[in-house]
Amino acid sequence: MPEIMPAAGPGNEDGIAECAIGHSRNMLVPWFLIASWSYYWGDHALISDGLFDRICRDLEAEFDGLEHKHKHLVDRAWLAAGTCGLARDAYPASVRGAAAHLAAQHGVRIPRE
Repeated sequence: MPEIMPAAGPGNEDGIAECAIGHSRNMLVPWFLIASWSYYWGDHALISDGLFDRICRDLEAEFDGLEHKHKHLVDRAWLAAGTCGLARDAYPASVRGAAAHLAAQHGVRIPRE
């Protein structure tokens, strides 16, 4: 397995994620999935570990009040553990595409499938 690229410095999408989540707390769901796809299946940390941990913590705390079409894909036990156990083929195409697009902006190629 290739070494996972760190999310520090250039290539880090923390600002974009924080802005989206600040605008709508429902964005915790897609950012959790986008970051997970990129990290677990693309071997690229799109956001910092600290932000991912915050997303997990906030998503777990606010879960019942959030509305998002992909919320059913998130297991609360994963959030408590700070991880994601979603099967590769269960990620929506929109999540895979968003992760690939964001990574490509920094010259990193991650799979869409």
